[in-house]
Amino acid sequence: NYSYMYIKSVTIGNMTNASSGSTYTYYPDKQVNTSSGATLSVSFTPGFSYYRYYTYWQLWLDSDKDGAFSSSERLAYGRKSSTISGSIKLPSLNNGKYRIRVTMSYGSYVNPDHTLIQMLSSTTER
Repeated sequence: NYSYMYIKSVTIGNMTNASSGSTYTYYPDKQVNTSSGATLSVSFTPGFSYYRYYTYWQLWLDSDKDGAFSSSERLAYGRKSSTISGSIKLPSLNNGKYRIRVTMSYGSYVNPDHTLIQMLSSTTER
């Protein structure tokens, strides 16, 4: 329920996207320019209206460009009540644009169709 928690910001590599309480949000103009197989720093920050909750974060990359996010495409996950940071290693990819999905949930990890998500683009070069 985004009335009490929401995705406040997501940083992937040199791209940061801040947002305010909403459910599904698509950001087609946000891009992470990188290369195939690169390691990128990531940071996820939750926003809370009242109380802090442990939030479950996940990041997927639609590496096969089939429009769906499968469990094998999950690159990062973690649980924390404040900003969580780490790094991801991109798989070997062809040049082009790929979709990234970030989810935040309460109570457990969810499938990539969950409502508290940010959708971003990624451009890779070999």
